[in-house]
Amino acid sequence: KISNMSIRSVFKITDPSVSPGDEGSTLTLQYPTAVASDPNSDTIIIADTGNQRIICTNANGEVKLILNNDQRNLLGRPHGICSLWEGLFSVCDATAHKVHVFDRLGNLRTTLGMGRGNG
Repeated sequence: KISNMSIRSVFKITDPSVSPGDEGSTLTLQYPTAVASDPNSDTIIIADTGNQRIICTNANGEVKLILNNDQRNLLGRPHGICSLWEGLFSVCDATAHKVHVFDRLGNLRTTLGMGRGNG
C-alpha cells in the first residue's frame, strides 16, 4: 500500500503505451504543483500544471491514467489534488476557477464553481 511506502528516491514515470526507449516513453513533469495518493488502489495522483494534465501512476511510476486538456477540454492549470472516497479525486483548476471531481477511470463526476474569478 502506498500509505505505508517511504519514497527513497525520485522515480521515473513511464508510459506503457510506448515501447521502452522510444521517444515519449518517459513523461516529463513541468511545474508539478500537487500530489495525492489513494491507498486503496495504490495510486499516486500528480498535478502536472505546466503540461496542463493530471497523471495517475502506481508506486513504480507506471502510468495508469492521464487526463489532459486535449481529451477533456476541462483542465486549464490544475493546482491542487485531493484523494476522496471510493476512488474519487478532486482537482482544483486555477485557470477555470473550478474544482472537478473524477473517478479512478478518469470520468468527470461533478464540477464545483461557476468559472468566474477576479483575475
